[in-house]
Amino acid sequence: MTLEEARQVAWSANQPHSKLFIEWAEIRQEPDGSYSVVVEPVEGEQQIFTEAEKAHWALVEWLAKASRANDRYFTLNDDGSPREIDFETWKNEWRNRENAQTRITCSSELEATISFMGHAWSIVHMDEDVELWSAGFCITAKNEHYGGVPFRTFEGAKAFVDSYIAQGCPASGFPFMKFLAEFKKDNPGL
Repeated sequence: MTLEEARQVAWSANQPHSKLFIEWAEIRQEPDGSYSVVVEPVEGEQQIFTEAEKAHWALVEWLAKASRANDRYFTLNDDGSPREIDFETWKNEWRNRENAQTRITCSSELEATISFMGHAWSIVHMDEDVELWSAGFCITAKNEHYGGVPFRTFEGAKAFVDSYIAQGCPASGFPFMKFLAEFKKDNPGL
């Protein structure tokens, strides 16, 4: 592998989110002038990669394994509070989550959906502050979906949708991204 490829692999492996599955990675120059990357995984034996593509696929595989082991799953209690559950229970309750969506008509052409996702990615949510709700929008005539903005609570997602409607439902793309940035700036706790 080239030095630039080795740098990219080592950089990816040494990112903070990779610490769930990689202890460290370093570049090594081989006698023939090529480069390799030595990777020390959290679990398993040290590995040496001489091909960038194989190294990237190994990182993806380690990420998936660490994610399966560390992701958190939730369901809603009867009172609406989240309760942590195992993956199998979460997977089996998918139909119930689909039925628990809240749909809000924003205009004759636009519908909002607030959904309880109940899945906290370990890479994103390494602490207790998980975002289990999602607010998204659909232009019904085109079946065009956008949004999918995560929130900690249903109330936070609902406030987002209400603010979106109050702003006149900015179009998808740049107008929506501008609205989202302003909303996050004005509501840092949601």
